[in-house]
Amino acid sequence: MNQEFLDFYNRELRLFTEHTKEFAEEYPGIAERLGGLVGERMDPMVGGLLEGAAFLAARVQLKLKHEFPEFTNNLLEQLIPNYLAPTPSALLAGIAPTFGDPALREGVEVPRGSYLDATYVERDRRVACRYRMGSPVTLWPFDVASAEYIAAPGRLQALGLPADGRVLSGLRLSLTHRIASDPAEEPSPEQASKLPNSWFAGCKTRDLTVHLLGTEADAIALYEQIFADRLGLYFRYLDEFGDPVVLSGAECGLEQIGFGEDEALLPADTRIFRGFDLLREQFWFPRKFLGFKLTGLDKVMSRLKAKTVDIIVVFDEVNTRLPAAVQREMFALYAAPAVNLFEKTTDRIPVRRNEHEYHVVPDRSRMLDYEPHSILDVYAHYSGGRDKQPVHPLYSSPEGASPTHGLLYTQRRLPRRRSVAERREGRASDYTGTEMFISLYEPATVSDASAVAELSIRALCSNRHLTEHLPTGVGGADFRLIDNVVLDVTCLAGPTPPREPIVSQLRLRSETASTGVVTWRLINLLSLNHLGLVQRGAGENAEALREMLSLFADLADSATERRIRGIKSVDSRPVIRRFPQRAGTGAARGLEITVLFDEKAFEGSGVFLLGAILDRFFAEYAAMNHFTQTVIRTVERGEVMRFPPRAGTRRIL
Repeated sequence: MNQEFLDFYNRELRLFTEHTKEFAEEYPGIAERLGGLVGERMDPMVGGLLEGAAFLAARVQLKLKHEFPEFTNNLLEQLIPNYLAPTPSALLAGIAPTFGDPALREGVEVPRGSYLDATYVERDRRVACRYRMGSPVTLWPFDVASAEYIAAPGRLQALGLPADGRVLSGLRLSLTHRIASDPAEEPSPEQASKLPNSWFAGCKTRDLTVHLLGTEADAIALYEQIFADRLGLYFRYLDEFGDPVVLSGAECGLEQIGFGEDEALLPADTRIFRGFDLLREQFWFPRKFLGFKLTGLDKVMSRLKAKTVDIIVVFDEVNTRLPAAVQREMFALYAAPAVNLFEKTTDRIPVRRNEHEYHVVPDRSRMLDYEPHSILDVYAHYSGGRDKQPVHPLYSSPEGASPTHGLLYTQRRLPRRRSVAERREGRASDYTGTEMFISLYEPATVSDASAVAELSIRALCSNRHLTEHLPTGVGGADFRLIDNVVLDVTCLAGPTPPREPIVSQLRLRSETASTGVVTWRLINLLSLNHLGLVQRGAGENAEALREMLSLFADLADSATERRIRGIKSVDSRPVIRRFPQRAGTGAARGLEITVLFDEKAFEGSGVFLLGAILDRFFAEYAAMNHFTQTVIRTVERGEVMRFPPRAGTRRIL
């Protein structure tokens, strides 16, 4: 039974009992003829009538309470689509190149949006979980040979790097050029010096993305070193005589990953503020941000005439935990985040005149294995061979469609009701999921003969809870690319469990007594701007930021809740900075935003990744010809990072 309905029923029954007691005290004679009306002396038939009346009153109260979300949910579907949808599973997929293929020297690209099918298929249902890649991957004939964190400046100078008193540590990542599928058949260093096809020179590499694996704490610590403490980048190799050759990487760049609009895991929509998507992904799958991209490699690649090349990044700080943590397995070259979302055409829905809404079911033979996430297209089909017609969302403005003659639809989501087997035997997962319903609007002038007969829907779907039972990392390939079944794909991180919609999460936390209040918290995001986060007192600014982060975080996890409480203050001041532009460098006005963290609340993770997300989040708020500059400070260490000025996605005029 719905707990909310049970609470209403008990409240109504208690009110009826109190009223009958008052009536019995006021008119004892009438009460006696009716059966007492008080406590144990009440006639069972009268008690049954009161319980029935309480049942009906509770249904009315529940219906009235749920009328308000009908409006707000439809409003949110138009303004911030997909925020009422569940969050599907995500993982980091690693693709193994076919070493020995000459095409790798030119680069073999696996495009964004490619589908991965799990090799494990459930025995009874034969359903393969499908993931979609969130960013492209370019395969090269490179492999990680070794990796180490060097905490002694003398060892760095022994490698041939120029002396610099500021350098205190460094990261050495050794890459080798593979020309054979079997490592045992690779040429020796002496043989490779005479084989130009085994050199890095000649490869058309421009960019190389590296993802950081290992424990989250170690990965974030190295991530902080790379972007907060980096002093320089070098390339090193041994020539044919065994002497080290060191090349400066000043012409190359080292960039963050996962922040671009073309790297979003969930469907992009211009109606949604991009900063909210970043916060949502940070608490959903932070692994997508942990890594770096080497850019401009074509400027040095032609000079790397060796089979093995060291990429060395030097730092001005030492992290004592990294020498033992950094190893070869911590780095992945050909990886991309993937999400359990895929396009699927649902079963045809027959339209009946006596129904006002219809259940959207991707596959009626596997009701629990697919969950609709969002609707892409809806088409109306007619009897008599007429062409199908598109059905547009309500409040949309399609080209060429008349408001009085077009077909329109609305959608709503409800929590999925447990099946009979689940109620009897228990659920296979803690994740319940949602069900989607669609309502069709037809013009009143349409006759029964020309009315819509069926609806077909193209939707983004997930595999609901099936991803929680994927046996990954047990040997062999975990996934296969649909477009290239030769390549082995393994799961490097994840998969994360699916999560209920944001509204359902807030309601389950018992933070509010009303679904309407929960929805209004999402509506409040529409009026949020940087003034609400930085132009009050530092403590009030931090409270506003914590309140906003709590919408996207899973506060059922005590560690996540503790990290949000670790944001102590958010302060700001107006500044003027020299800002680089295409035509040169000019002055611009902006805000310097200082976020103070308590590192004790971030034990096991670190503050830098959340600080990097907030840096991009604040930048998205920048007005035209303005910028933001985020400064991360901690109670224990003081200033950790001063990010460069950012103007979001807008261009300075």
